[in-house]
Amino acid sequence: MEAQRELVNFRTEADPSLETDQTHWLLLDHGRINQILINLITNAIKFIKNRSVRNVTVRMGKSATKPTENSFQVPVDFALVQSTHDTIYDTSIFSEKELYLWFTVEDSGIGMTPDERSRIFSRFAQGSPRTYGKYGGSGLGLFISTTLASLQGGEIGVASQAGVGSTFAFFVKTSPCNPEGANGCKPGDLLPAPTIVDAQPTGVPPNRISVLVVEDNLLNQRVMKKQLSKTYDVHTADNGKEALDFLEQSQNTIGNEDRTQRADVILMDIEMPILNGLDATRRIRELETEGRLRGHVPIIAVSANARPEQMAQALASGMDDSISKPFRIPDLLPKIDRLVRWTDRAGDDLVCTRKVR
Repeated sequence: MEAQRELVNFRTEADPSLETDQTHWLLLDHGRINQILINLITNAIKFIKNRSVRNVTVRMGKSATKPTENSFQVPVDFALVQSTHDTIYDTSIFSEKELYLWFTVEDSGIGMTPDERSRIFSRFAQGSPRTYGKYGGSGLGLFISTTLASLQGGEIGVASQAGVGSTFAFFVKTSPCNPEGANGCKPGDLLPAPTIVDAQPTGVPPNRISVLVVEDNLLNQRVMKKQLSKTYDVHTADNGKEALDFLEQSQNTIGNEDRTQRADVILMDIEMPILNGLDATRRIRELETEGRLRGHVPIIAVSANARPEQMAQALASGMDDSISKPFRIPDLLPKIDRLVRWTDRAGDDLVCTRKVR
């Protein structure tokens, strides 16, 4: 719809490599792949608006070996990633037969100089000062996309020429899977994954999720609690400081196994007094890194600030997902269930997904 509104000739193409064998199902995190694609496509449309020729083409293919900078139609310079995270694909699941799924997003936009290309994948950085002045943005989208590609065993890069256009390319590691095989995988189901020790606190009813709503507007807080209580156990906090106090007194904190309250997922407002949602999330992630909290607490940003750069900032702080106000409860419930299921499956949100034709 956005491409149509900007009169962009938008095309998708399947590379012939997709048909080179009988692989139809792949084990991957399609949500995070879509996140990278949406960012690249949105950027392509943004930088093409004022051009006389407006073409954006998305291609997808696969490779049995790790793609190199010469694997695409134009030579691509891959970003140098200095990640402290292990890829989620460094497991035995991918040891037998690994594949690489790759994507390119090509546009006829303004392009970039070599100096601009060297900066775009850095955090809070853009190609040049004029980029922000004319097009806006926070300089976080490509940084987050780089991190997501790295966490999926892949890389991201760009080929560009000023005044001509750009081609962004990224790939992720994956593996074939059989939806009707012995592993019991069905389309859209999570495949079996190792279980993290203490991922679920002792004595917790497995069928009743506990949600912590962190919201400074008392009316919004009461409405959310009333709606969510039909499905979940709901606790509330008025700001980020109260959310941290709740976790400190809950089963989420190591040594508090005898406590009754807990948070399986947190709905976190962003703008709050005393301690805002971004700083509270960063502190929660620090506590997890220090080993003071049990496992990973999923956090969903709930905010009226729905601009892409603000949502990107929420994800960069450590939040797992976001939803903008006002929202429909049927849109929120799948996010809660998916994130709690993801945590219970050792953090590997891997889905057997049918290959796009």
